[in-house]
Amino acid sequence: MSDDEVQIEETPAEETTFSVSVGNDDDNDDGDDDRRYIEEWTHGGPEPTVKSTDMKAEMVRFSLVSAAKALKEAEALAEKRGDVAGVNIFSDMAEVIKKDMDARYHPQWHCIVGRSFGSWVVHEVKTFCFFFLGTTAVLLFKAGGHGRNAALPKIY
Repeated sequence: MSDDEVQIEETPAEETTFSVSVGNDDDNDDGDDDRRYIEEWTHGGPEPTVKSTDMKAEMVRFSLVSAAKALKEAEALAEKRGDVAGVNIFSDMAEVIKKDMDARYHPQWHCIVGRSFGSWVVHEVKTFCFFFLGTTAVLLFKAGGHGRNAALPKIY
């Protein structure tokens, strides 16, 4: 395993948690941005902790990297706006994560970001993930789409 390969390993527990480690693999096509966010996790940045998911490991990894990217972008945008309290950081993060997931895994993703919220959602199979990035919770799921190969309903 080389410095650039990401390993996500499920650990047995009542809640599903993943450890994210950085390896190295010459065949890995992750971009430099992905590597930078992963490096931040291992050098004092917000540690991602997956609490519950039914996604494949690659999709979980992508959502964690997207959330780390979204956090940096939202903080920069808040600073640029002069939003000292960071009031809009969570909604800015949710927008970035949702757009990333829509672009990579087709539309109808939904994302909720915050520090205190409750939820009860219906989602498509293998498209649910609830995780923390430091102290910030991210709920990510897909619902309302017809899938890439599903036939659209007929409208009369």
